[in-house]
Amino acid sequence: MDGRGTSVARRARMLLLLRPSFIGLVFVGVALVSATLVSRKLSERFDAAKSVSSESCRAFRAEPGHAHARVCNDDSFAPSPWPSFREGLAAIATAKNALDCHDTAGAVPSLTRALQIANELDDRATLTSAVLSARLVSETLVLLERRDALLDREFRKSLLGGVHLRSARHPFEAERIDRLWMLANADHKTWFGRSAVLEFVLVDSMVQNDVVLDAMGRAIAEGNVEKCKVEARRTVGVFTSDGLDASLCPMMGTVVHTSRRLEETRSALANADPW
Repeated sequence: MDGRGTSVARRARMLLLLRPSFIGLVFVGVALVSATLVSRKLSERFDAAKSVSSESCRAFRAEPGHAHARVCNDDSFAPSPWPSFREGLAAIATAKNALDCHDTAGAVPSLTRALQIANELDDRATLTSAVLSARLVSETLVLLERRDALLDREFRKSLLGGVHLRSARHPFEAERIDRLWMLANADHKTWFGRSAVLEFVLVDSMVQNDVVLDAMGRAIAEGNVEKCKVEARRTVGVFTSDGLDASLCPMMGTVVHTSRRLEETRSALANADPW
């Protein structure tokens, strides 16, 4: 009996010693399972966001004039828009000199070329190219207003009729889609495969850009640059300490303003007394 009792006591002491280790293993197991489930959910969320981004890119590039847009297209060798912009300014200067000499025939091809370049820049759909395109359109409008007596009304109607500033229709839309695509396709792999933490941060940044750029675009569409700046400073994401660049607002504001001037000029030419 004594030997049996001693054996039971020893076994009880061993169980007491092993119990903390066993409980610890259980906790570790639960933690690993939980971490795996959380990681899987984060990866699924990232995959869903990436899928939405891809569909937005596909729809945008399918729109008229956007087949060759510099949006959702990481081409580091794409030509800069600046040489074309400078060519457009030079064409406007040539047209001005011709009109100063009352050489209407000499001004026509230069004006046509300047606005052709403006359309080509706008088709790129980037914010920079949109601003440069609007600048060429604005300079042309100023020249036409100052030299309206030298240029036939029908010619001016025809000249401006082919101009488009698509970037002004949905301000910051291309910028928003492009940023989401870049974040969705950012390299976030590690030596151990996918990183759920990095994917969470990327999705967080995507939410910030998506919500804020959409709000900025609506403000600019209303012609409210100051409201756009307020929206730009707003933080939505968990890891976002600063908003977006508020200087983007006046840049896009000039594009929308020029587009409205263009439409007003077209309307005035269409309704003008032909006599």
